[in-house]
Amino acid sequence: KQSVLRRPLCLLPLLCLSAMQSFMTSGLMVLVCLGASHAFMPTAAPCKLPQGAASLSLRQAPAAVSMGIERGDVIKGFVPALLAGAGAAPAWAKKAKPVVKGDGKWAQHNGEFTEEELTEGFTTSASGLMWREEQLGTGAQPIQNQTVTTHYSGYLASNGALFDSSYDRRKPLSFRVGQGNVIKGWDEALLDMKIGSRRILVIPPKLGYGDRGAGDGKIPKGATLVFYVELVGVSP
Repeated sequence: KQSVLRRPLCLLPLLCLSAMQSFMTSGLMVLVCLGASHAFMPTAAPCKLPQGAASLSLRQAPAAVSMGIERGDVIKGFVPALLAGAGAAPAWAKKAKPVVKGDGKWAQHNGEFTEEELTEGFTTSASGLMWREEQLGTGAQPIQNQTVTTHYSGYLASNGALFDSSYDRRKPLSFRVGQGNVIKGWDEALLDMKIGSRRILVIPPKLGYGDRGAGDGKIPKGATLVFYVELVGVSP
């Protein structure tokens, strides 16, 4: 009876050894699977730093590599070219000066002038220049030999024909005032105007082009001229 009861106890060591072998085999399989999955994972390609980049700090290196720009390229203008190509202009890029544009609607006239249009509200100077203030200027008043910038439209008083207009060209006229660079009527009128002023001038032949005319026949000899003049700027 004792021998029959002891037989199962004799099998216990074998059962324990078998269980341990099974556990070790399972753990080994797990390690093998993990190693295999790691072996098939994609790895990042090593970054090749540009020559001389070894001195860059870790924070600087990615920026230098991603841009691919060397410091000397800034001097050569390579960086602004890249930024311009990407649609972004550098903040320090030189900007073109805006062209002065006046509103030429006030200087438009159609058809012949009536007598009232050339006489009512006008002031006549000692020289015979007639002018009427359409808009008072509040800026600086030029002195002789300063550069003035003006917009204008010029008409023949006889038939109202337009012979010249800076408004139509979208480009103002600049010159040194009081130096005989323009007709006498212009010099006299502009020295009495301020920036922002708009005047209609009626200039007799002696203060205009006299008996010689101008503009390849556009302005005939002895013509009285009507100018709509705007003073937009004064500079030394």
